[in-house]
Amino acid sequence: MHVCPLFVFDPSPFATVDEVDASMHGFLSLAAAIDERQVPAAIHISARLMKALVENHIEPELPSVEWVRTGWAGPDLASLPDRLVGIALGSEAEAMRHLGLEPGSLWLRGSWDRRIPHVVSGAGIDCLLVHADVLGDGQPGVVAFLDSILPVIPVLGHMPDPSTGDGLALFLASGTDHRSVLEEVSKTSHGRILTPGAYLKGHQPRGRFSPPAESAIEDRESGRLRRKMIRLATRLPDKLPARAAEALLDGCHAPSHVRGADITLLRGAHEALVRARAAIDADRHRGDDWTRVSRVDWDADGDAELQIELASMSVVIDPERGGEILVFDDKARTWVVNLLDAHTGGAICRFETRDGEQIESALTVQTIEETKGAVSASMNGRIGDGVLTCRVAISAGKLVTGFDVERVPPGRIGLEMAVALGESKTRVDGSEWAPVAGDVQLTGHRFRFAGTSHQILITSITPAECFVTASPGGITVWINWVVEGSASHEVSVDLNA
Repeated sequence: MHVCPLFVFDPSPFATVDEVDASMHGFLSLAAAIDERQVPAAIHISARLMKALVENHIEPELPSVEWVRTGWAGPDLASLPDRLVGIALGSEAEAMRHLGLEPGSLWLRGSWDRRIPHVVSGAGIDCLLVHADVLGDGQPGVVAFLDSILPVIPVLGHMPDPSTGDGLALFLASGTDHRSVLEEVSKTSHGRILTPGAYLKGHQPRGRFSPPAESAIEDRESGRLRRKMIRLATRLPDKLPARAAEALLDGCHAPSHVRGADITLLRGAHEALVRARAAIDADRHRGDDWTRVSRVDWDADGDAELQIELASMSVVIDPERGGEILVFDDKARTWVVNLLDAHTGGAICRFETRDGEQIESALTVQTIEETKGAVSASMNGRIGDGVLTCRVAISAGKLVTGFDVERVPPGRIGLEMAVALGESKTRVDGSEWAPVAGDVQLTGHRFRFAGTSHQILITSITPAECFVTASPGGITVWINWVVEGSASHEVSVDLNA
């Protein structure tokens, strides 16, 4: 049996300088060992590490190495629209050639979609590397979709015994002691080491794989990220600005096929998509007083959401779910305002009975008005036997929402928001700052919350109560009033404070 180790140096686009330096140190140590022994190997280095090598004027010269691709910043290619797959592969190949590296096989990590052979066929890909668990077999074969057929080599999770079987055993070299792995391969393989490309030159793949149609699994937050990517991808200009392309690809990095993906990584990916949208908008529009309102099924639940785009804001509201705030992005500050690990992004209208039962009012959009740099809408719904009219206005860095209710049962109504502020403090009506910890109940007109990088000001003309719940990523606030029968209230949220 032939063997080949696959070494991975994969700092993300959002890695710290220390993390990148550590990855570069490990790579250079392995490169020296390979150069010394001239042992064949497969290596993947991420776009972030490639940038670091360019910045340090390092051009690896390792003729025995096959340089494995994943698409720029290692996205979940199975989850991306076709055009983004092409952009990701093309950008990565260009960066590799800038370093003097010849792009080789494509590693799909843990994801799969049956259309992949067809989607990547025009990008110069001549071999796919897919985890053996997805393929269900450990030997090279082929996969096909439509008119595209590609060789595929399973990636094993450990080094097998080279003395048993035949074919090629490509295995993921885990851990940080890469030199030891290289020594073990050299010692036990008896010279039978071939990279995927070299193996396929002399061996015909045996059978045909039929992996499941799709292996992606997503949770709420990774699903929201994926939908942001798709919405952006469907509106890309023919000529994509370079700064937008890089930000967009960085935003595709977070593994949308992984349930419970790291929140820090997800937030970095969301912020990259905000930068990408801002760059695309700036290239497409003149000035900062334009607006765009769409009624689209943004979250694929069968109901139309309200998507509002301004030069400085991106907002998506789900009327059917009580005005749930699916997206609240401040493009001017590259701030994803929504707290990603909260159970909800909040709602423009949350009603709770006196007994603590939350009643979700399905709202129907009645009017939408666009003026220079601002959008307003009115929505109607019912709370029990009562009637609710909700007004919302969005402008640069500001959200204003108002409620008119008639014949509603006794309870509380107000605006709920989950805000990414990090560790927070608050002051009410000009009082002294106080830290927010656990659950806090405040009363007043002006509620200011400040975090590590941002702050917001919530203002009500009439006195309101503000229920605050702190979490590691920020706070969830519900500014509310006691109502029974008929009432009218209004609250504004200012990100410019």
